[in-house]
Amino acid sequence: MDFKKLRTFQCAAQTLNFSEASNQLGYVQSAVTNQIKALENELSTQLFERNGRGVALTNAGEQLLHYTQKLFSIREEARSVITQVETHEPIKISGHETIITYYLPKLLEAYCKLHPATRFVIQPTPVSSLKSEVLADSIDLAFILEKPFHRQGLAVHTYQAEEIVLVCSPTHSLASKQRLSVDDLADEHLLLTEKGCCYRHQFEHHLIEAGVLKTSNVSEFISIETIKQCAKLGIGIAALSRASVKRELETGELIVLEPKGMALSSNIHCAYHSKQVRASQVETFIEFCLSYQFN
Repeated sequence: MDFKKLRTFQCAAQTLNFSEASNQLGYVQSAVTNQIKALENELSTQLFERNGRGVALTNAGEQLLHYTQKLFSIREEARSVITQVETHEPIKISGHETIITYYLPKLLEAYCKLHPATRFVIQPTPVSSLKSEVLADSIDLAFILEKPFHRQGLAVHTYQAEEIVLVCSPTHSLASKQRLSVDDLADEHLLLTEKGCCYRHQFEHHLIEAGVLKTSNVSEFISIETIKQCAKLGIGIAALSRASVKRELETGELIVLEPKGMALSSNIHCAYHSKQVRASQVETFIEFCLSYQFN
């Protein structure tokens, strides 16, 4: 017994009129008659009998109507419960700290105005593992900060470029130097993000090309806020996205150093599994992200 035949039977049983049932269902009357006949053949019993006023349900028909109504009720209940579970399942997001901290809140604010019941889990994930975590379905989508890239199995949407700057305290010895070169960084204490970070790699590449990278001068941090605090105290020079130091540059707590020939930049990307079947609320969120413009 399929639901289509049972729905036809239910309508015919409630109206006791095949012509009326066909009108309600949008079928020709012969289709209703054929479906009822097929159902009777499948059950090896008569469901309707004709009388002087039209048709009436047999005892078997009465029993089938009872269970058909229960069946459709259970189906709707199941659909409602599953939809509620799906709706309340949080969307799992991870990404580079710069995006998660300085860009994502505004995106979530805009989205929650449209979908206030949506909940999120913002998961910490090492930068080097973000793409693998998406492919493994551990997270629904990741916000990645690096040069444009391609990876099999990932759908990637690229937003605007993000400028990377070298910053230090205004009291640092290099802060007042008029003409700065990469060589001037040779003996400086460098405050860097974790390995695998795109702009750390770019910065180190410039130092390697100039022959001035000394690993003994590098301190590695997992927190951008910690790097900023250390830079403000004059402990060293940091390479960070301009967005992450916007406030400190405005207040004068940090200044930008511009070594000649060193230009650092990256891009903001949203990456998600290209072939994964997603829950509806995740699909809706991804569609929103693809149309969103970061400021």
